[in-house]
Amino acid sequence: MPESISKNIPMNLVATTQLERLLKGVVKAARQMLVARDLQSGFSQVLNALCESMDQTRVLLFQYDAQKKGAQLVTESLFVGCPSVFGDFPQLLLDKDFPEVIEPLLRGEIYTSKTSSKSGKNYEINSITATTFDLMLPIFVNGEYWGNICFDRVGCEHAFSKAEIEVLIGASAVLASAIEKDTREREIQLEHLRRDALNSALVKCNTVLLEGSDFYLSVEKALDHLREAAGLQYAKLIQVLDTDIENGEWELISEAVADGYTRQKASSIVRGSNTLVANPLQKFLDGVDWLDGAPSSFDCELFNIASRELNVLYSVCFRIVIKGKLWGLLALDDCLSNRTRSESEKYILVDAARSFGLAIDRYKKQQENIGIEQSRAAIAEQARATEERRRKLLETVTEVSDQLLSSVSWKEHADDIVGNIGLSLGVDRVCLGKYLKPNEQSRLGYLDLDVEWVRPPIERQTDDPDLKIFNLDYYEEIFVSLSQGKPIQIHTQKISTQTARSEQEATGAKSQFQYPIMVDGELWGTIGADDCTKSREWPEEEISTLQILASAFANVIKREKLTHQRIEIERQRVKALSLTNEVLGSSISALSESTTPDQVVQWITTLMARTVEGDTAAIYRVNDKERTLELVEKIDGGDGGPIESHLSTISLDAIKDWEHIIQSSEPTLISPSDTTPFRVCPTETKPIPAEKLDEWFINFPLMMNHQPRWFITISIMDRSKLSESSLDLFKTLSHQLVLALELKRLGDASIEAQVAEARTQAENQALEERAKLSGQIHDTLAQGFTGTILHLEALIVRLKRGESIEPDALDIVRKIAAFGLAEARRTAVTMRPRKLDGRSFSDALHQLVERSTIPDLLQCTIQIEGRQRKLPYVIEEMFLSIAHEAFNNAIRHAQASRIAIDLYFRTNAVALVITDDGNGFNTSILETSDRTFGLVGISRRASENNAEFNITSQSEKGTTISVEWKEPG
Repeated sequence: MPESISKNIPMNLVATTQLERLLKGVVKAARQMLVARDLQSGFSQVLNALCESMDQTRVLLFQYDAQKKGAQLVTESLFVGCPSVFGDFPQLLLDKDFPEVIEPLLRGEIYTSKTSSKSGKNYEINSITATTFDLMLPIFVNGEYWGNICFDRVGCEHAFSKAEIEVLIGASAVLASAIEKDTREREIQLEHLRRDALNSALVKCNTVLLEGSDFYLSVEKALDHLREAAGLQYAKLIQVLDTDIENGEWELISEAVADGYTRQKASSIVRGSNTLVANPLQKFLDGVDWLDGAPSSFDCELFNIASRELNVLYSVCFRIVIKGKLWGLLALDDCLSNRTRSESEKYILVDAARSFGLAIDRYKKQQENIGIEQSRAAIAEQARATEERRRKLLETVTEVSDQLLSSVSWKEHADDIVGNIGLSLGVDRVCLGKYLKPNEQSRLGYLDLDVEWVRPPIERQTDDPDLKIFNLDYYEEIFVSLSQGKPIQIHTQKISTQTARSEQEATGAKSQFQYPIMVDGELWGTIGADDCTKSREWPEEEISTLQILASAFANVIKREKLTHQRIEIERQRVKALSLTNEVLGSSISALSESTTPDQVVQWITTLMARTVEGDTAAIYRVNDKERTLELVEKIDGGDGGPIESHLSTISLDAIKDWEHIIQSSEPTLISPSDTTPFRVCPTETKPIPAEKLDEWFINFPLMMNHQPRWFITISIMDRSKLSESSLDLFKTLSHQLVLALELKRLGDASIEAQVAEARTQAENQALEERAKLSGQIHDTLAQGFTGTILHLEALIVRLKRGESIEPDALDIVRKIAAFGLAEARRTAVTMRPRKLDGRSFSDALHQLVERSTIPDLLQCTIQIEGRQRKLPYVIEEMFLSIAHEAFNNAIRHAQASRIAIDLYFRTNAVALVITDDGNGFNTSILETSDRTFGLVGISRRASENNAEFNITSQSEKGTTISVEWKEPG
């Protein structure tokens, strides 16, 4: 028998049989509790032993639940025939239902009473009514009420004796001792687990604080490790910004919060005065390592607020010291219990506070060391972000610009475009406004918002008539900048004019940026963006976006304008062609009788003058040696202008920019009072001074072999009558005039004298070639003019019949004239000695091909294979001469439309092959015909230079000429 039990049993009761039986049952219960595998099984064995030692008695064990304020049934032991109470008996006996029972037990008193006389409550258990509620013994563990053991005698009126009660008190002591032992073991085990968990959490904290790249995120993770290991709901890091208790402040730096709990940063206790924590702060300043307890024990307002707002029941705080000075606190809160943490737990948390101190000190040093680098990195990151945003904006702008430029009209996709830009910029409103010219009500004009996009719920300006059109008189400074092509930022509150400021306030815009849309140097309108939330400075990428968009709109608007102008020019061209038909009708009859070169020159010059509605015309010959223009021909244009206006001789030095004039492919205008030329353009907006309006001269150099040979000048009185169509016809006729002048020059020369002189100065070969070339010039010009006259005579016939002349008929005349000019140029090149003039052999062939090509009539090509190299001069001259002769034959006799040159540079030889698609001929006539001296000359020249000459040709299948020269050795 345990000594503690035997001491509580009176010796005079041992002899009683029932008492002895009960005593043995208690001893048995004590032994079984000692060997029980766990507390629950020990409870069952103790209650069974007690039940067996008593008759008709059931034993119940209740554990008290302070939170539920009631007794919970733990287990029961029943005699044979007594049913179980589990499921039928209330397993939770609430204090409010049995106040007369629970109150004595909580005081540690034994409760014995009759159910009927005390509680008045009967419990019917499987039809068996407990008529006696005999005995309830309290069980205290470590000074606190744990529960009670209840004994009910069913169907028996015998009450427990004092001796039995004393024995059963011993049984309750056995239970209390077992419970206390189990609790102590559990607490020891739990203490080890808590310590191990905290040590593990401390290791994790140190690892996170040492290895984490983000300091604040690492601190939060470390706090969460501590909070979870300590079984708490809050873990916080609080910095004391200034240790002055009266004037200093503290701030919550970081916190870790359990799921389901409100973060302290969401409450009112985030930052405050040190006076709220004066008492504990002073203790920490005095050197205390930690303070813990219920919030009320800290004797400060902050902890009371935490208790009210966060339901904190227990807090423990540890000071964090860096370099001997208090930096702040590590605070942990328990919202579930007020259990005081053990010394071992606190010492581990002291180490944790030191780890936080070291981490904070290390972080501060890192910040000091890398502060500049972080600043640079931040700037670089900002720059990258800005660049990325700029890139995305440019992508949007590119897409929008392509959409805009592919539109027929700037209005076609304007709504979608401004909407896309608004979304990309992230602004509240994007508007496209059109500038309206001034009138009597506005000195500066108006800005009419034509297209608008807004971000809901911003209201549209275009829906309000008072906000759609703005009188720019109230925005004079802004208008001046915009009209000069300068963008401008507008802050509503800084607008000086009250009316303008009120208008902008009505739109809701706090700040806006307007970019001008300039077309031909004039303000067409603006593209602008509004911020309706704040007044701000507009970043570069947004300004660039609006600039590109403004430029895209300007291009499309200008394109539309040019399209309308082209339509108008085309209308004028048709009108001019009609006028030309009339001019041709009145002049063709005179042309049909013109048989001499002089008459042709006069007719073409007259037609050119009438084309530009000129008064008089003059043709000058360019004398490069004397640097003068010498008058060749004067012609009255038919409008009664003074022929004397044209001087007989003009010094080139008196004409400014003479080189510009002869190099220009366009006519130029010169005033007698100002010899500075400028290009003729019907849409020219350059103002002309009043004193220069009397008379102007339109001038055009007449080129031969890329050199100015003649110069035509026509006086005009009305420059506004010039048009693109009249200038095109003017230039076309100038080509025919060149042919006519050349024919006239050749007709005036004595061909026989030249031939006689040539016989004495050159060999027979040179004489034959010069005679042949002279014949080519005469034939070419005659053919050109004959074709022109034939077509013009056909036009005369149609006019006499009353038929109209189509533009295509005139185009045929132009093409024949162009062909004649090309022939004249080619013939002039042939007349010159075939010298390379510093050019390479291949360059000379390329130039021959370029000069011989006539659009729509003759296509010439050249192909060179092999590695090019320098050949002996006589060989290059031979090849070049043969190429010229082959081109002459293909054009004059074969009427070819395509000529191809193939030049092959082989290892020890060079071959030239010339192929045309002309009429071809029978090669057997080479030896009999006197008109084949050109081909015979090619053969002879090839033979003189030890080159092999071959020719193949068939009627209607073209001709191929090949010459191969092999290098000596």
